[in-house]
Amino acid sequence: MNSSFAFNYLESLKKYGIILELDRIKTVLNEFDNPQDKFPSILIGGTNGKGSVCAIIAEALRNHNFKTGLYTSPHLINLEERIRINNKYIPSPRLEKLITVVYQKVNNLLYMRKISNPLTYFEILTICAFLYFAQENIDIAVLEVGLGGRLDATNVVKPLLTVITNVSKDHQNFLGNTLRKIAQEKAGIIKQKTPIICGCKGDISHQIIKNKAKEKNAPFLEVFNNLKNFKIKKKNLHYEVELEVNKNFYCFKPSLLGLHQVENSIIAVHALEMLSKIWKPLNKKKIIKAVENVSWPGRLEIINENLKIILDGAHNVEGIKAIKSFLEENNLLPYILIFAIMKDKEIEKITRLIFPPAKRIILTTFPYYRAADPEYIYEKSLLYKKKILIERSPSNALKKARELAGQDDIILVTGSLFLIGEIKKSLNFKST
Repeated sequence: MNSSFAFNYLESLKKYGIILELDRIKTVLNEFDNPQDKFPSILIGGTNGKGSVCAIIAEALRNHNFKTGLYTSPHLINLEERIRINNKYIPSPRLEKLITVVYQKVNNLLYMRKISNPLTYFEILTICAFLYFAQENIDIAVLEVGLGGRLDATNVVKPLLTVITNVSKDHQNFLGNTLRKIAQEKAGIIKQKTPIICGCKGDISHQIIKNKAKEKNAPFLEVFNNLKNFKIKKKNLHYEVELEVNKNFYCFKPSLLGLHQVENSIIAVHALEMLSKIWKPLNKKKIIKAVENVSWPGRLEIINENLKIILDGAHNVEGIKAIKSFLEENNLLPYILIFAIMKDKEIEKITRLIFPPAKRIILTTFPYYRAADPEYIYEKSLLYKKKILIERSPSNALKKARELAGQDDIILVTGSLFLIGEIKKSLNFKST
């Protein structure tokens, strides 16, 4: 099985889409002697911000010299970004070898009728991550839930700690059309007697997560109902934050931009404080250093100093609201917009938020089976048709935006992390 075959095999699994169930992955992992049980882990779910919270927590643990695994999705440029140890991506030959081993195991199980269907793209990568982390004898893994929680492939671990950042409407075709149903799926990561950090703010989802924690006898920490000595002050594009957690006084300026990233930072600090109590003692200064230095590309990422291009992978209503707030607060309106999105998102609601402040709108797409056709987005956005252009190629869309932009104009790229990845390729970014 050569390199091209291994990665082509993985790519071919996209045709199976998303299948939310755990029996098959548990069967395969059992054949590998359950590598996910060979290291402690933290499992982080939620609708928005879970990747940022993962990045901050992993950075803090790395600052303490723990050999730290990080598993996130999706990737921006290269597949290897999803699986890393101490911020170094898994080497491509190593990932190829792991895919090959898993492929052979799955085929054997299919032949023996121990599983009835092939695994999905995400399930195979999740197994590869667990195998890699176990083989490398890491100290701890930080794992981002892919979709939902209860039936997500990551939910086979027995974590030290679980985190749910927030709950809003997204992936309704898989998780349900109401906050109640979505919250019930997210709450499925809560384990018996395992602490849960909750970033929800007093809505129905907060109550559902709290009830699930009670049912599981899991210590429940509601972050935003317990803030002590909390102050926030704007400093140019950033914020300064002061708060008290477990009698520790924190003062920091998050490196990640936007008020929503202040909230993500606060959630991460609470999770690390809890980890310090239940696992190994952590140093406050090293936690602050992580918050102030972490990098998480594609999330309100400014490409150059004069704010010419801003990249953000927001793909749902709450994420788009967060970008819009950042732009309004910093007087960064209007903008030239490059926009592409998945066809199963709330396109009309999202476009009504992000299209009005745009001077011009360039609709594009990206190579993924769930990507919306630009003509489809156009038909959903006829109110703004005089401002809209269509450029199917993201690189051509970027070229056109640069042609249209005046000296003081900002180019905003948003709607999907898959789009951000394509634009970063056009900008000659390397994934290393």
